[in-house]
Amino acid sequence: MQKLKVRTLLETTFLGIAALCLLAGVFALGFVENLSKENQARIIFSSSLGVLFCFIGLLAVQTFWRWLRKRIWRRSMIAWQAKSEQDLPPQFDMAGHLSAGGLRFLAIHTHARMGYHVINQDEDDEAEDYLRLRNPDGGLELLAYAQQTGPVEIRAVYALSLAVKQENALCGYFWAPGGFSAETIHWARHKPIVLAGQHEIGHLVDCVRANGSALLESR
Repeated sequence: MQKLKVRTLLETTFLGIAALCLLAGVFALGFVENLSKENQARIIFSSSLGVLFCFIGLLAVQTFWRWLRKRIWRRSMIAWQAKSEQDLPPQFDMAGHLSAGGLRFLAIHTHARMGYHVINQDEDDEAEDYLRLRNPDGGLELLAYAQQTGPVEIRAVYALSLAVKQENALCGYFWAPGGFSAETIHWARHKPIVLAGQHEIGHLVDCVRANGSALLESR
């Protein structure tokens, strides 16, 4: 069972209050005959203020969420880049012990916490080759993953590169705890592809744990 997001709960609450205010105004206008003109005017004025307050609240929630997603995303990505440049082991080192499904879930969970919208995260989408990620700026990114003992060869990364071009994505990420061949690393160096082995995945998870937010998760 999906849990109700905080944003959805707030928006539903504001919409519910607005509906009640509208209903009160309608009843005051035509369905309550024994109300004085003065009381009728008070109810209509109060209901109008209530509706206005609710729509301002909805706008504030949407604005805050956009700001929060962008802030967390940028902080997490900056921290990830800084950690990747350091020759230190990450705290999270379990990526290589996960199943392919577990690695996929980790990618969804990690990106959701830092503000991404994962387009194809449902179980029905597991057969797809890539995760489609919508970043907080609205850009499309792709993420491929491979859970295998040996390093990933160039063919799989080349296929991701083609998919990035075909879908007009900004970039592609390839998660492979088993690493990548030297040829693959050299080929991808000047491409819009980010290769993430076990250490890079671990560093990203560490950064998202430090900077991410469960408020942004959709499941």
